[in-house]
Amino acid sequence: MLPCPSASSTSTTTPTPSTSPIESSPAAGWREIGSHDAEDGDELVVSLIEALAEATALDVDDLSPLYEVVDPEALEAFLARSPDARATFVYLDREVAIDGAGTFAVRPLTE
Repeated sequence: MLPCPSASSTSTTTPTPSTSPIESSPAAGWREIGSHDAEDGDELVVSLIEALAEATALDVDDLSPLYEVVDPEALEAFLARSPDARATFVYLDREVAIDGAGTFAVRPLTE
């Protein structure tokens, strides 16, 4: 369903308060790939990278660094503000969304 990942990673980070991408638009192609539980001890970015690796069938070590497309600290700080917060960005030729509740979703890029 998702296109094959490539080495290129471009970013357009759009942090905007809204509902979860999964709840608000399941028909728009969003696919939930995981979630983050702050009580498990991992950082949000670690949970996201692990979920993306599994979703793309790639090894975590084969993914391009996430910090090349989004500032991990700023992302975590923004999402911590509210469970209604949502950030989206482009990574591995996919649109990635994370909401303040810690839900991760991806969808193919639309042209």
